[in-house]
Amino acid sequence: MPNETQTNILPKAQYQHFISLYQQVKEDGLESQTFNKLFRDLYQAEVIAPFNYVDWEPARTAWNNPSFNFNALSLQDLQHHLTAIFCADRYEEGTVVCAYHSGVFEKIFASMAQKIEALHN
Repeated sequence: MPNETQTNILPKAQYQHFISLYQQVKEDGLESQTFNKLFRDLYQAEVIAPFNYVDWEPARTAWNNPSFNFNALSLQDLQHHLTAIFCADRYEEGTVVCAYHSGVFEKIFASMAQKIEALHN
């Protein structure tokens, strides 16, 4: 588990906003303004926060395993996965595209949607 930063749990409405944007990205595509907004909003909310993702083995293990159960992860772990994807793309161009087309984003946002149902804020 990354230990350089502790990711905050956000208000339920903010997660719903991200999920809604992701649903729109599925219609508009990765080259859309909607994707740019999702990316920007994730950074502004500090969902994407610095940590040593390079040494974070759970990322590669999960992304390369089609049967990995993202539903078993906490909101904090899901946020770490999003961070790892976006940060890795800086050094391995195509990581974001691969995560999108392989269904990793879909699994992360679906799990996030499931988790926020239990939030009361």
